[in-house]
Amino acid sequence: MCHLILVAPVLALPVFWLLPFSVALPAYGAVLLLTALIAWPVVTAMRGPQLTGPEAIIGARGEALTELSPHGLVRCQGEVWSATADELIPPGERIRVVAIDRLHARVARHARTDGQMDRSPLRPRRQIKHLRTRDAKKKRNVEGGE
Repeated sequence: MCHLILVAPVLALPVFWLLPFSVALPAYGAVLLLTALIAWPVVTAMRGPQLTGPEAIIGARGEALTELSPHGLVRCQGEVWSATADELIPPGERIRVVAIDRLHARVARHARTDGQMDRSPLRPRRQIKHLRTRDAKKKRNVEGGE
């Protein structure tokens, strides 16, 4: 179904039989331009990395919810996964998903490039700040309403 837009230039060819050349050429050019403008984002999206499914989570960062010795639970991209690690990972430690086997993740510690462990929050600071101000507003509304 999505490939039908690519047939539009072929379907527009009879324009050259029905209209004078000086009118048909710009009309056909408009059809080609419209087809290119529609097809370009589609082709770009299809060449990009997969964004859904188990393949999309490989390489993502997360947090160990329970001790991984070697089995436990991790949270990654808002989902809780059962996971296995090759080493002991305490709860709260940052992890990186190495592989997915059905509904089971294989994880490793998430190390920074300078060799130290990454202790940064999973959410960007701006989002954390937004959540804190939102929670503070809720708390003030509850206290003020009593």
